[in-house]
Amino acid sequence: MILENAKHECFCQEYLIDLNGAKAAERSGYSKKTARTQANQLLTKLDISKRVTELKAIRSERTVITQDMVLKELKIIAESDIQDYLEVVKQYPGSEDGRLKLKLFAEMKGNATRAIKSISEHITKDGIQLKFKLHGKEKPLEMLGRHIGMFTDKIEHSGQIGTELRIKVIKVRDDGNNRK
Repeated sequence: MILENAKHECFCQEYLIDLNGAKAAERSGYSKKTARTQANQLLTKLDISKRVTELKAIRSERTVITQDMVLKELKIIAESDIQDYLEVVKQYPGSEDGRLKLKLFAEMKGNATRAIKSISEHITKDGIQLKFKLHGKEKPLEMLGRHIGMFTDKIEHSGQIGTELRIKVIKVRDDGNNRK
């Protein structure tokens, strides 16, 4: 259902770009000075809230991006293990020393290649040097932890808080000498 108010519809479409209400309000024609207030008011309106939800669902169908897919990708990065990418190649049979060798993609387990951030090749006087980087684990682990409720940013309290406020009223007498 497209909203009848063109400015409201524009706001909903713009909001989907970056989920930033103030910026969406500005791009929809609201003044920069009042954009934040306007966005807060607009996002509390039932028709706008429903339209944003509808547009998100349409986008999700179109892009085939689901929450499960995002969580699976985060899990791949979080579970990445250096042993999935490198192996020690012995110099001589029975030798304790060796060198590291990057495994072939076909030798890597499951979706391990999806955790690779970059691979580069450099030619040196000693031969070809291969470098690779994995995506960092900290942010995916934090996001997964938040998803399952491990971390809380606020403390909730239920029940009554018993506080008593006593006010002492002092009567001031005006004898006419306190003129301003």
